[in-house]
Amino acid sequence: MAVQQEIAFDRNDAMVGESFDFLIDGPLEDQPGVWLGRCFADAPEIDGVAYISETEDFDLEAGKMVRCEVVTSEGYDLVAVPVDAPR
Repeated sequence: MAVQQEIAFDRNDAMVGESFDFLIDGPLEDQPGVWLGRCFADAPEIDGVAYISETEDFDLEAGKMVRCEVVTSEGYDLVAVPVDAPR
């Protein structure tokens, strides 16, 4: 498990600065303006999630796809910001 954890964290660190399409799952209940999402590599309830910050330019909505830039990683999870309008 320790070896796999290191691989997973390195993989997420390598994604910082890259842009991917994320599926918006829904808002984070205790943090207004933050949404949960996942990209091509994330299976629901198995892999980590992405915390996506809503911006003044783009209103997010559950079920929409949005192009985001990964700005940092937090263990198994990513933190991203939208770079294009949801679709």
